[in-house]
Amino acid sequence: YGLYLVRCPECGTPAAIQEYPMLGRWPGWLRVLALVGYIVLLMMMMFGFSSLMIAGMGAALTNGPAEEYTSQITHEWVEYEYIQHTAGNDILTPLGLGQAQRSADGRLANAYWVGVGKSWWRQTRESLPFTRFRHRLSMVLGVRWNLFVVTAVLFFGIGALWPVVMISAPRRWIVALIPLPVVFVYLINEAFGNTTPGFMMWDYAITLANHDLFLPGFLVTSVMWFFFGLLGVVFGRPLARLFVRVMVPPTLRGGLAELWFTDGKPLPTGTRMSHRLYPEINHPQPGYARETDQ
Repeated sequence: YGLYLVRCPECGTPAAIQEYPMLGRWPGWLRVLALVGYIVLLMMMMFGFSSLMIAGMGAALTNGPAEEYTSQITHEWVEYEYIQHTAGNDILTPLGLGQAQRSADGRLANAYWVGVGKSWWRQTRESLPFTRFRHRLSMVLGVRWNLFVVTAVLFFGIGALWPVVMISAPRRWIVALIPLPVVFVYLINEAFGNTTPGFMMWDYAITLANHDLFLPGFLVTSVMWFFFGLLGVVFGRPLARLFVRVMVPPTLRGGLAELWFTDGKPLPTGTRMSHRLYPEINHPQPGYARETDQ
């Protein structure tokens, strides 16, 4: 490389006299930028994936109840509109719903996407028995049990990935980060999940149902995430070490030694690894494997 160097008088190892011989300090800065960018991308992917799964499972838990809740909303709205219609009051045209279809008895067609007046919903909602939070929560808890099992397994698996991805972070730090995806999902819903279309005086019954069922569904999903996600954080690295023991031969486990070193665990017997990359192996605890460099 054409560099001035000196050699160690004991071992003969060469050392360059110039610290930044070719590119100045840019290589160090680029390495730092690359590392920061990698960490930010990794965290965004991890938290984004976790938030997406929490939101998705929350929607899955409320999907069935939303159909029942929509039917209840449309029934109340259709009966109210029918009373106004028979009394000669046209409440649909001012709302932009003058072309709504009617059944043979004169009532509005009870469609899944029927338009509901927002002002009527705001005035009537508190007096309807099925809109109480306890009733909405019972609707969410009444979904099929196998959906809760799938949610629990999924959240446990995602939580188990966290301590493996954040391999050097203490477990208490990872536990402190567990609420972040929940907070993110809640803020996104508050910002974009209210009513649609927001510029009209009416809204779809299914949209109102989803909005009302979000909070109980979000509560159930959050509780499951905190419980099973924390279990995954606790057992994530032990399960990863078990997987490596079962699936990876001893001669190839050296590259995954950080799974043991980060928790102060002894390496499996027979593991071959580089002492240069992992100097901890030169000062082993009882039970550490000692192998020569390959």
